[in-house]
Formats: sequence, C-alpha cells, structure tokens
Amino acid sequence: MWQCTKDVMITSGANIKPSTVVRDLGVIVDGNLSLAAHVSHVIRVCFFHLYQLWLIRRSLTTDVTHVLVRALIHSRLDYFNALFVSFLPVIWLGCSLF
Repeated sequence: MWQCTKDVMITSGANIKPSTVVRDLGVIVDGNLSLAAHVSHVIRVCFFHLYQLWLIRRSLTTDVTHVLVRALIHSRLDYFNALFVSFLPVIWLGCSLF
C-alpha cells in the first residue's frame, strides 16, 4: 500500500510539501480517507448559518424559518451525497483492480 511521506518533493524546480488534509470540490479528506475533517467543517458551517438565521429570526415567520433551516441542512448533505454517489463506481472499480 502507498504511504504518504512528510518529505518535500522537488519537481521542475518547485518544492512540493505533502498535505495531511486536502479539499477538492468542497469535500475535505485526510490521508486515511476519513471524512472526520469534512464532517467537522460541515457542522461548523451549518452552525454559522444557523446563528445568522437566529440573528434575523424576529423578521421571519416560523414557517419561513423552518424552510430556510431545512434548505440549509439538506443542501449541505445532498451536495456531498451527490459527489459520493457519482464517484462510488470509480472507487469500486479501483478497488477491484488490485
């Protein structure tokens, strides 16, 4: 299995330092392919937006507030689910080659 090193690689005169966590298409993945960093980020972003809604709650009706909260949470969850499902066959194909 390929292991990530902390050594700096030199390519075409440029120093490239490996990262422990990367973000691609808004999804944060670490070297172990764990989604813990992504889940933590999504929770932080959702709480930020919920706090912003809380600041304007007096200007919103209860029904509008419910719709906004549901839209916020579902959009964050659906975005990642759509990415994951679209890449799932690629992941399975890659695993079956070895």
